[in-house]
Order: sequence, then C-alpha cells, then structure tokens
Amino acid sequence: MEKLLSRSLPELAGSITPGGAAENLLRAVTEHTPVGIFVSDEHGSCRFVNGRWCDLTGLTPAQAAGAGWVDAVHPDDRDRVAVEWEQAAVEGRDSVISYRFLTPDGSVVWIDGYASAFHDVTGKHTGWVGACLDVSAHRRTQADLWTQAHTDALTGLPNRRALDELLSPDGGLDRTTISLVLLDLDHFKQINDTHGHPAGDQVLVAVADALRKRVRDSDFPIRLGGDEFAVLVRTDTPLPLVQDLLEAIRAIRIECGGATIPVTASVGVATAETSGVSLLEAADHALYRAKRDGRDRCYAGGDSLAA
Repeated sequence: MEKLLSRSLPELAGSITPGGAAENLLRAVTEHTPVGIFVSDEHGSCRFVNGRWCDLTGLTPAQAAGAGWVDAVHPDDRDRVAVEWEQAAVEGRDSVISYRFLTPDGSVVWIDGYASAFHDVTGKHTGWVGACLDVSAHRRTQADLWTQAHTDALTGLPNRRALDELLSPDGGLDRTTISLVLLDLDHFKQINDTHGHPAGDQVLVAVADALRKRVRDSDFPIRLGGDEFAVLVRTDTPLPLVQDLLEAIRAIRIECGGATIPVTASVGVATAETSGVSLLEAADHALYRAKRDGRDRCYAGGDSLAA
C-alpha cells in the first residue's frame, strides 16, 4: 500500500490545478479531517491545502499557493523550518518539527508539523506531503505549569528554581558579562515578631516591586525564599545598580499600627566564577561579609558600599 501511494503521489501532485479533478479529489478526502494537510513540490511551492490548514493559518488556498504559505509561518520560525526541510530531504527522512503559525489577525497557533518526501519512478524527489496538528492548548498548559513551578506565589517574581536553571550549564548565560546580586533583608524576623506576618508580607511585596522598578529590562529579579532576593544582572560592573537598589529599599515605607517599619538590606555581589567557586557561592560569601560589617551595605570582592 505504501509503495502504491508513493507511486501515485507524484502523478497526483503534478496534476493539481485550481478547481481541477486532482484538487477536488484531495479536498473530498481531506476536508473533514481535524488535521491540516498540504502538498508541495520539491522546492516547497504549495500545490494544495485542505480546509483545516486554512482554519489554522487564516489563509485561503489561493493565498497559500506557491510561496504564499510562508506568510503563515511565524517570522521567527521560518528559517528553522526551511533548514529542517532541507536536512530531511538530504538525509532521506521525514521532517518532524514544532513551529508557529501567525494568522492575519495576530493570533499565534503552535503546531506539530510532519512532512514526508515523495519521489517519482526514477527516485527523484518531487514533492512533500504533510500534516499540521494544532498543539496550542498543550503548549499553553505547559507554559502555565512552567510559570507556576518557577514563580514565587507572594511576590510574583521568579523563584529559586528559575535561578538554578539559569545558572545551570544549559542556562545559556555568558558568564563573562553577568553578575549575581544577593539581597537579604536586615532584621526581618524582628519585623514579623513585632508587627506580625501580614506586615512582613507587605515588606516582601514592596521589596519585590522596588526591584522590578529599578532593574533594567535585561536583568532578572528573583525571590529566593524567606527574606532573600537576588538579581541576575547582565553586566560585569553592577555596583551603580546595587547602589540604586539599596536606596530604593531604604525608601520603602510600610505603616503598621501607627509606626513606620524601616527596611534595609545587606547585599553580596559576585561577577565571575573562579577556582571552582560558583557565582552563587561567591555572592553568598560576599553577603556574609556585608552582614558582618554592619548590614545595610553591599560587599563585592574588595569593594564595600555602605549607606
């Protein structure tokens, strides 16, 4: 059956014309399938798409014809899809790849795409037949689960797991141009003991907001847990930003029972990994020095930044 189909496809694909018998046959066979179906020549020029493919992409068959289908592929994915098809053709295998359609109304549809090459009687590659399965709901569920697992529930900041993944060998960070800033709130236990945990939570949320407002778009503020925060800074000269963060935290005003709760932080900074000491270990050591030297200050290597 497979050999019979592979012999028939080149002839069928070659005879597809708008409104012709071949197109009508393909449309009748595929019209009610929940999967997007397409047929193209060996260069990727589209010869046929079914109704479901049009539903997924927002394009009509006429708009998809030739190279028009490329307009449906998300611009960020087009090169990747083209390379995958080329490699599959060279290696004589099916193409299996996940990518996005960007519809004319701006919606993004994630699909799992499958494409098989077909050949004429001489063995020459003459085209592709493929299927597109909508996996957007699955992608959204995955994204929601990832967000829940990597977000601190109280502050909305990324959590310790997110930092660990960024600092892992697969995190993709250029370690020559990043710094890790660790912040530990001063006397936070006393705030909880004196004013209660709701007041302590207000302080934590206020600190998280201060970090969001002061860091740059390229930086990554994190709540590690308890009264500990961190900022992954994409620079090897972080002290001006740290000074700004210290001032922002000192400026926090939480009123509780007629009293203003003072908020300060001790900060440790590391800018490189040397002698087997990780960024996290080096920053933690610097944080200890800042606490030991009087709190409400930063320690970074040989530099001490005080109030």
